Amino acid sequence: MRSGEDIEDVAQVVIASLWEVVHTFPIARRPRMVAAGLRLELWHRVSRELKRELAPSEPLDETWAAALAGGVEPADAVEPALLARAAEATGLQADVSAVEELEGARGEMVALLVWALEHEVLTTEAASGICDHYREGAPQDAAAASAWGVSPVALRRRRSRAVARLRQAASQWVEAA
Repeated sequence: MRSGEDIEDVAQVVIASLWEVVHTFPIARRPRMVAAGLRLELWHRVSRELKRELAPSEPLDETWAAALAGGVEPADAVEPALLARAAEATGLQADVSAVEELEGARGEMVALLVWALEHEVLTTEAASGICDHYREGAPQDAAAASAWGVSPVALRRRRSRAVARLRQAASQWVEAA
C-alpha cells in the first residue's frame, strides 16, 4: 500500500489478478514450483495493474477514440497502442506488424523485448530475431536463416544466447514492472 490508495481498490485488484493468474497458469508447462510461479506472476500482474489503475489519466484523444471499433473499451485498446509506439521507437516495428497482435502473451513478450532494448540487455538484431521467431505463422528456421544470411544452426544459437540473456535479466524486468 502506498499513501493515497484505498484499501478496497487495492484488494479488488489483487483478488481479480489472483483469479486471472490461477486461471491462466500453464501448469502443463511448469509443473514444478507452482506456488513460486503463481506468486511471481501475481506480484507482476498486481504491480502492473495498480500502476495502470492509480496513474493520473491524460485527456482522451478524440480522433483515436472515434477510430475504435464499436464495443471496444478505450482502456483495453490503449496498452497495445502504446506498446506499438514503444516497439517502433526501439526498432521492432518491422517485427510487430499489427497493434492487434500486442495482446496477451505476445504483448508481454514485446514489452519484455522493448525493456531489454531500452536497458541494453539485447541488441536490436537479437530482439528482432526473438520477436520474429515467437509469433504466429513465423517462418521455419531454414527460411528465416536464409533471410538473415546465416545457417539455421547459427540462427538457433543466436536466438538461444539472446533468450539466455533475457532469462538472466528477467528479475530486473519484473522489479521494473
